[in-house]
Amino acid sequence: MDEKKSALEIFAEKIAADVKDFVTSEGKRAFIVALRTEVIPALKAVVSPMLEECEKQGKTETGWCKVRDLIVLPLVIEVGLWGIQKILDKTKEV
Repeated sequence: MDEKKSALEIFAEKIAADVKDFVTSEGKRAFIVALRTEVIPALKAVVSPMLEECEKQGKTETGWCKVRDLIVLPLVIEVGLWGIQKILDKTKEV
């Protein structure tokens, strides 16, 4: 029985087969620039309202949920974004 592949699977196979054509110094630079200029700002824009909502909900929570909403989630998200930004800034310097 012939299994049909999704468009995503076909796309992934084509990329995997031709990956050497895409992984060039220019391609890697463009990827880093896109991360720095488009992806990180978009993530920050999405995360900001989420963190505001967590803070709002955390004020009415108790126990672990309060700690999670007021400390853990904001810390993990902010430190993660900060770390990614620092790594991308270092690649810019090199």
